[in-house]
Amino acid sequence: PLTEARCDPHAMADDLRSPITAALEGGEQLDILLAADGQSGSDFKRFAQALCQLLADARAGLAGGPDVVKRWEVFVADLAQNFRLQSAGSSCDIVVLALEHCPTGKVRRKLLCANGVCVALWRVSLSQNLPGLAKKLAVWIGLSVNSATSCCQERTSLRRQFLDTPLHEAGAADAAAGAAAGDAAMLAASLGRGSTGDERWLQVARVLASLGACTNTTTSDGRSCLLFAMEQVDKGHISFRAVLATLLEKLGDCVDQWERPTALLEDRTAECPVCLEALWTSTPTAFVTFRKPEGSREGVAHTICAHFFCFDCASQQYMKQQSQRTDEYHCPICRVPAKDVSLLPDIVREPRLWFQFLDTQGRGQVDRNSIIQALEAILPLSTENLREAMDDSLWAEWSRNKCGDAIGESDFFAPGGLLEWVRAHQHELEATRARGLAPSLEEETIEAWLKHWDRSKRGMFTRGELLRALCESANVSSLEVKRIKQLKDGLQLIWERHASGNSITHDHVLKSKAGEELVKVASEVRATGDHCCNDIGFA
Repeated sequence: PLTEARCDPHAMADDLRSPITAALEGGEQLDILLAADGQSGSDFKRFAQALCQLLADARAGLAGGPDVVKRWEVFVADLAQNFRLQSAGSSCDIVVLALEHCPTGKVRRKLLCANGVCVALWRVSLSQNLPGLAKKLAVWIGLSVNSATSCCQERTSLRRQFLDTPLHEAGAADAAAGAAAGDAAMLAASLGRGSTGDERWLQVARVLASLGACTNTTTSDGRSCLLFAMEQVDKGHISFRAVLATLLEKLGDCVDQWERPTALLEDRTAECPVCLEALWTSTPTAFVTFRKPEGSREGVAHTICAHFFCFDCASQQYMKQQSQRTDEYHCPICRVPAKDVSLLPDIVREPRLWFQFLDTQGRGQVDRNSIIQALEAILPLSTENLREAMDDSLWAEWSRNKCGDAIGESDFFAPGGLLEWVRAHQHELEATRARGLAPSLEEETIEAWLKHWDRSKRGMFTRGELLRALCESANVSSLEVKRIKQLKDGLQLIWERHASGNSITHDHVLKSKAGEELVKVASEVRATGDHCCNDIGFA
């Protein structure tokens, strides 16, 4: 009846089975469907018959053993080699069935890594409205990548290669799905589908973010995914709240420490100007006034001067002024009039309120000085080092719309922007507390030092992971641009001498002179302090 009704034999249902793959799995009526299939060529029919035999063997209890795995490897290699993105619409169903029945993660990974396979499956999930396929593909990618390499940074890079691949490319077979997605990745496409009312796609978005997709990629019209999700919440789409919370929580948690080290030193912090306690651990609070945005019933608090105090001191100052029976308060530092005191909003849960809190003029911009003082209030950093880093490159990265000495909201939320920078450093501070104090880096303690910094517990390091470790051992903040360059130059020399590829093993560091050279780099950079920057070399 399906062939007589001219149904598409490759169209997948919610259970991810098409008429052809259902026949393959059941071992019945496959010849009839293949004979009636006018879309597929001889290659597809060859793949279908080969897979049918593999599945028949599995039903007969012959699924295990090296011979069966070898046959699967040959089948997957043939399928991957002959997969064509331009004609993928008529073969994705068999790829999905093969992925589901692959006997090992290694075999599945080979198929996922085939040119165009992931892109084609993402597109089919959109064009046929199959959020179940998108979710399952994300999980397959996560599992396959986790078993592919022992290096955390390599896993992150490989995972994002598949999860964040642009969906709209020249020659796309599925024009509708490509046009809908634009140049965006699957996360943005899922959010777009979720905004139409299909909450299943929001579940897909949460899975993608949880598995490591870039949470601050852009939508097809160039907007930040974070801003898009916030707009949906503002419009009353309650289902977007959970997605937004996941995006904000995961933002900045997978940073390449070689390109963007995130080491901060907790002994270099701004202080409350009254009690001199570290500000970033004392609930930063400011004197504020209120502004009522257009169309809003409630006023939004914003700081009057960007002077921050610990909560206790701000509260005491407020009560002292209140006892004088005045209707207006003022900042005790600069005496600017205020209406109240308020906590600095949590940048993790309420990033837009955090931005608006610092927007003293209500122009949708935050000036450079306010940003510096706010960052001092929430992170352990040196003001001098922060200013130098901003002059060097940070400000150019944060202020992309050329607002002069201010950052707009779109810049704040943009990929690589200020919000992502803050979240990356917050994630690293959490990881530092979880790791505990590292052993000193000496020749006698190098083995314990390596063990401490081996995050994956697989005895392997990337350059970025070792750079982050050296920052702590040499007492270097990621804001100290010149000293970071020293560490990089020294580590690069070590890499050229001792490493092959993207990683170096724990054992190789111990058995070669790499360990001694790591100790020397850390020692020399630690000795330079903030005063000089000498070249590092090895005899």
